Amino acid sequence: MIALEFTTFVGRFHPLFVHMPIGFLFLAIALEWYESFKKVEVKSKLIPIAWLLGALSAAGAAVTGWFLGETGLYEEEYLFSHRWLGIALVLVAFIGWYLKSKPKAFPIKLQHGFNILLLAMLFIEGHKGGNLTHGETYLTEYALPLFKNY
Repeated sequence: MIALEFTTFVGRFHPLFVHMPIGFLFLAIALEWYESFKKVEVKSKLIPIAWLLGALSAAGAAVTGWFLGETGLYEEEYLFSHRWLGIALVLVAFIGWYLKSKPKAFPIKLQHGFNILLLAMLFIEGHKGGNLTHGETYLTEYALPLFKNY
């Protein structure tokens, strides 16, 4: 019983942790794209640091989210895809950090492709998490009629 109470307590930190990887990873990608736009020769050392912080905080979000999901408060059919996409996002973030820590070793198209993949995963994962927390109609409830069916 104590272990269940502890994991439930830790799981409730998920909303705190879930926003950190979004910020770090968006920052890393924005810095990288800014430097690409400015045609900077030597990439900033902040980019791989931001990727690492994003990956570590994504891992924290995944662990706390897993514990929160175990409380039984969420519908399993929605929780399943959110949970496993979150785990995949952690893996992609760590692979991205590795790529960014050795920028000359990997083609620029691969690095930009990872940026786009990670951004897509963040948007989808965030949407799925929002649906779990607020319900499926939260985003569209007050939308213009044109967008209500999407």
